[in-house]
Amino acid sequence: QLAIVVELSPLCSPRFKKGRPGEQAHCISEFIARMLSSGSVLDLSQLCIEYGKAVWLVTVTIHCLNHDGNLTDSCLLAAVGALCNARLPNVAITERGEVACKSGEGRKLLFRSFPVALTHSVFDDKVLVDPTVDEEDLASTHFTAVVLAPPVA
Repeated sequence: QLAIVVELSPLCSPRFKKGRPGEQAHCISEFIARMLSSGSVLDLSQLCIEYGKAVWLVTVTIHCLNHDGNLTDSCLLAAVGALCNARLPNVAITERGEVACKSGEGRKLLFRSFPVALTHSVFDDKVLVDPTVDEEDLASTHFTAVVLAPPVA
């Protein structure tokens, strides 16, 4: 399983309040989780320890330090970077059904492709690429396009 949590605190922008995650944090978390779990980015079967018995739960928590636009792009990049550097420990299921760690470095998650996001804002009939937070606020709508880049050998 893969869980994504985006934390938007007053530290990153005064528009966010302390406490429960707001709608924007929830939407970004869901977007990133869907993107990474789609099967074209990560094969989640890599998280299986033993079929029907045990699976890894990988949680990526993203703490935003400064919000000046393109939050979705930045959070997706941060999540991919964290997962690229993560290692799952070598484990085995004992006869008693417990998960036991074995020695070794562990294994990295393999990516089928790398998502690269780019946010656009629409003003009347014009499209602005890579908007700031003020430009996002003034836009009639905005959207994020994601391109899947092949993994580098």
